[in-house]
Amino acid sequence: MKIKIDNIETERLLLRKYVMDDLDDYVEYRSNSKYYEFLPGEPKKNNDEYKKSLEKFVKGYNKRKEPEMTWAIVLKQENKVVGSISVEKFNEQHKLCEIGWGVSVNYHRKGIAYEAAVALINHLFTNYDLNRIQAFIWQGNKASEALAIKLGFTHEGTNRQARLKNGKFLDILNFGLLRNEWKNLKYNKHYIS
Repeated sequence: MKIKIDNIETERLLLRKYVMDDLDDYVEYRSNSKYYEFLPGEPKKNNDEYKKSLEKFVKGYNKRKEPEMTWAIVLKQENKVVGSISVEKFNEQHKLCEIGWGVSVNYHRKGIAYEAAVALINHLFTNYDLNRIQAFIWQGNKASEALAIKLGFTHEGTNRQARLKNGKFLDILNFGLLRNEWKNLKYNKHYIS
């Protein structure tokens, strides 16, 4: 089964495919080195590298062999891309997937990651036969750790020294949310029939 990249709308946000017209916003939020503090990679060297990176997303929507999708997070009031949220490692046999998010440092602490994640989690559990959604959070990322807990995820364990970033080994915190747990969460009530 392939994850469809449907538009998902909330009160303030539109989750949608990236388009090449997003380049200026994409460069703006991804060129800040703080964006990569708890994510793999680092800022690109120039705008051409950002353009190639964005083109990879745009062209990839129709070419992916495995169901892995990234939505642009658009702040509707400003019509501005302020981050991304993704589904990775979709496993149909085991009925699970991984989600991840990244928001521009200029838009931290405004509830954007929470609103986007709630919308995507509701979309996934409502439209796909999933039993589990996972999130893997890098050591030290207290904001994402708190967000996962607020979303109803359970901290299930830690992969010790599982990532190397700037010459330092970091632990990865494993979080999971099961369908039966999601059914009891307040934020999904309008999705359950």
